[in-house]
Amino acid sequence: MKHLKVAIGVIALVITQTAAVPQASIAAENTLCGPGLGKCVGGCCSEFGHCGTTTQYCSGSQCQLDYSDSCDTQVGPGGRSTENIDRPFFGDVPYAETITECDSPGLVALTFDDGPYEYTNQLLDLLDEYKVKATFFIAGHNRGKGRIDDESTGYPRVLRRMRNAGHQLASHTWTHRNLNGVSEHVQRTEMIYNEMAFRNIFGFVPTYMRPPFLECGSSSGCIDTMEELGYHVISTNLDTKDYENDDPVLIQKSKDKFFSMQSSDETDHSYIVLAHDVHYQTVVTLAKYMIETSRERGYKLVTVGECLGDPPGNWYRLAPSRRGLDTYQEIPPANDTNQELPPVNNDTNPYTPPENDPNQELPPVNNDTNPYTPPENDPNQELPPVNNDTNPELPPVNNDTNPWTPPGNNTNPWVPPENNTNPWTPPENNTYPWTPPINNTDPGETPKLNVSTDQRCGVEHGNTTCKDSLFGDCCSYFGYW
Repeated sequence: MKHLKVAIGVIALVITQTAAVPQASIAAENTLCGPGLGKCVGGCCSEFGHCGTTTQYCSGSQCQLDYSDSCDTQVGPGGRSTENIDRPFFGDVPYAETITECDSPGLVALTFDDGPYEYTNQLLDLLDEYKVKATFFIAGHNRGKGRIDDESTGYPRVLRRMRNAGHQLASHTWTHRNLNGVSEHVQRTEMIYNEMAFRNIFGFVPTYMRPPFLECGSSSGCIDTMEELGYHVISTNLDTKDYENDDPVLIQKSKDKFFSMQSSDETDHSYIVLAHDVHYQTVVTLAKYMIETSRERGYKLVTVGECLGDPPGNWYRLAPSRRGLDTYQEIPPANDTNQELPPVNNDTNPYTPPENDPNQELPPVNNDTNPYTPPENDPNQELPPVNNDTNPELPPVNNDTNPWTPPGNNTNPWVPPENNTNPWTPPENNTYPWTPPINNTDPGETPKLNVSTDQRCGVEHGNTTCKDSLFGDCCSYFGYW
């Protein structure tokens, strides 16, 4: 099994190095910028060569990086970079080539690019109705929609719904830049920033990606970059061109294209179909047509991973570090290439935790990757001090109030504190954020909990709760949402 760890260097801002250029002021909107005109200091140079600071100037791939300071491409999500996570290669799907079709005939993988967007929930309703699993290539900060990990946008909830329904989530870069037209530094940043947003929502990152505009060649270094980052590069062998036909009349052209390009002989053909959930007519017209036509012709509708024979456990890799946690101890990834991921709702793993259910079951703890598990009889485990001068007698043996029996000839017996059913006490100044539950001696007394405002929770973070917060209702083992 091949392993590769990528050291990308610290990514803070993507500022392409160019020759010195004049500096255009952004005191007034629409100051001209670009080649021969200058740079928008502190702002963005739009596709059409005007300075500004709003979405129309800074969003997506239209913002000119060489003449801007704050394009969306240059500003990433919160939290630690994912650049140094382990990136082992696993499975049989190739990493250093562009994939256009399934491994076996009779399969159709419907894919939707550029979302999530305002129509994505409607598409998920349709897929639920038809019991179809699709693949979504997610762009993190395109189309002026805001960051996908920003709870105020509603997109994290859409993505969790997508994941819980069993759809495959993959990367479509951070701001939808043409990867053949930018430097290697920007190529990496487009992937790393999108990973950080995934990590902030799920705690994992995808291993599948589709390049914007289907552009990722060898001469630009893009294929090599994707291989170093551990991505399968997915293209298509059936492009519906729905982005050209987002109109109630014109969408018929995309339906006709799908009908003519898909063979009626499912025994010798398979397809990875390209469409977009950011176009309304795709959601309300084309998607239903593609599902019904494929089934009428005998094709099975699957995710891209399934169409390539890749188990769901290979679709993602763990990225445990979370944003905003200075005391968090990063969990080293397991060396097992079949590392277990959060449960997926599929035929082989039917368990799906209910969305935002505060009582949802947590995934099993892997002691190999969890930084705290006190071994049994650990001689270094700190215990409360015992004063033998004031407590010379041994504790009662085998009675109702103290069932513990010390070993024979123990001259320094430990006496558990009165009424404490959890004798372990974390060392003072412990930076590990999880705190064992408090033994409340009054069953009718409920400690006052404050709603978290910074994603931290638990006793060690001011007795805060995630319930009714902006970040979700569940507080993890590690003291964060």
